Amino acid sequence: MRPEALGQARDWFAHARRALGAGARVIARDSTSKNEGPLLVGLFVLGVAVTFSRRPDAILNAQFWGEDALVWFTEAYVLGPLQALITPRDGYFQTLSRLTSAAATFGPLAMEPLVYNLVALVVQVLPAVYIASSRFAVVLQPLWARLLLALLYLAMPNTGEVHVNLTNAQWRLGIAMAIICLTPPANSRLLRGFDVTLVVLGGLSSVFGFFLLPAIVAVWRWRRDRRPWRLILGAGLSMTAAVQLAAFAFAAQTRASATDPLGASITTFIEIVGTQVALGPLIGAAGLELLYDGGITPWLSPIAAVLAMALLAAACRHGPLELRLLLLFAALTLAAGLIQPQVPVQGAGRWETLLVPRNGTRYFLIPSFALLTATVALAASRPLRVRLAGLSVIAIVILVGVPMDWKYRFEDFHFADYARTLEAAAPGTEVRIPINPAGWEMVLAKR
Repeated sequence: MRPEALGQARDWFAHARRALGAGARVIARDSTSKNEGPLLVGLFVLGVAVTFSRRPDAILNAQFWGEDALVWFTEAYVLGPLQALITPRDGYFQTLSRLTSAAATFGPLAMEPLVYNLVALVVQVLPAVYIASSRFAVVLQPLWARLLLALLYLAMPNTGEVHVNLTNAQWRLGIAMAIICLTPPANSRLLRGFDVTLVVLGGLSSVFGFFLLPAIVAVWRWRRDRRPWRLILGAGLSMTAAVQLAAFAFAAQTRASATDPLGASITTFIEIVGTQVALGPLIGAAGLELLYDGGITPWLSPIAAVLAMALLAAACRHGPLELRLLLLFAALTLAAGLIQPQVPVQGAGRWETLLVPRNGTRYFLIPSFALLTATVALAASRPLRVRLAGLSVIAIVILVGVPMDWKYRFEDFHFADYARTLEAAAPGTEVRIPINPAGWEMVLAKR
């Protein structure tokens, strides 16, 4: 073969190899890798173990938490599971909690908290599996970065209020919904069906469907992703948003705090963002309590807020569209939570209540997760100074926040004893059952 022909052949093969490589990357973005199943199953098992280790009593000595008892269990017990299922709460349907409480009524009363907690445990671990999958590569390309974020999510500080309880499982479900809506579809019909079910269930259990519709439109418009999968997700979100909008329009508000003064101000907003969103995932609730008791929060939180905004701006500059949409979703979620936080008044209003460590931390789970995602994205980026900034923040989370906030404990109120008392009581007998958080109480009349 002449040298000219040999050179042309080498160029052709090099071009073909580059084209095949690009095609392989496109395929990786369009489906779940067929070889990552064992990794994701292993991560799910690890996630269950990690979550269990942070509060073993959630399984070994299961008890109700707050609305798990006062709303989901009580209304299923008094109204019946079917009537309770179609009853909105706080202005919208919360279907995950209602379905779980309905299913739990078929078992022994003493076991119902365990059923609630097992469902909450599975929902809590699921986002870690989605994060580690190749589908999330549109947000974080390197596998090590996805695994790191999945582990940070499982160990995230300042999450005691949303740790393995059914009432706040909707916030965990919101993270899973966002990942499904922002990433390519799975490569099997079974997994795609599971994803759609999760999105619809989440949309009927929260208001997140409203906030994810812009993401679907953006991916359709700017990524030119016109596959039927996007239409299916968009239709599911639109349907659930319409249902929740109708519930909001016609259902009565069930929280007295909805009429309490908000106490909103620019200064308080900056303090909330700096304290709960920026410092919370770094040093945990235990660290926040030290700052709050020492009077350090008012001057440190604005600095933390500015640094967090700079970090997010850098992530938007260097990150892909999907990361920016995740940050937008988190911003909308935070805004909705601050417009109508369901917390009691402290000081001038409800916003001041949110400045107190461990209060209303559910509203900051998704923004804190988005901040951690942006941080890991920076740690995986090319500019060295940006990478060092991201790695420095991650080091603080791992060395300070995670150890200080690892364990969460419930006070043992011996729920099983009270359950036996209720079951043995004569019809009409009133039984008072103490529940967590400490100081709360459930009052039931035996049927």
